[in-house]
Amino acid sequence: MRRPLAAATLLAVLGLAGAALARPIVYTSDIPRAHPDIQALWLSEIAPTFRRTPWIARFDGVTTPIQAIDIDGHAMAYGSSCKPHDCGANVVRVLFDPAGGRIVAHLRLTGRADRWIGAPNARERACLLAEHDGSHRRPDRC
Repeated sequence: MRRPLAAATLLAVLGLAGAALARPIVYTSDIPRAHPDIQALWLSEIAPTFRRTPWIARFDGVTTPIQAIDIDGHAMAYGSSCKPHDCGANVVRVLFDPAGGRIVAHLRLTGRADRWIGAPNARERACLLAEHDGSHRRPDRC
């Protein structure tokens, strides 16, 4: 009698896990595919030398899930990408409007001055810099 119950429980758990796994999580590396308009805007904002660096140009590095964030009542999306095997001080953090039209970022590279991309306002700068404090917290609001 226990085996049918155990089998039914296992199937139920697998079914729930399958449903959870089926829910897509969009990572920063998905921007080129999921948000081609944002990707085009990004490429127009970054310097030509960075267009040849995959983890910067295509977010083809170690990336975070895209997270919704509220900045002064405006819905934005946050994500980051860092250089594989050298993430520490080689990271780009981006905020973008999922509806298109705006992307801003903070780029930190080992041995180079930090760069602001897309002219972020003071609140956006504060939000992007919050991630560099080592806390790895991502608030819902900035």
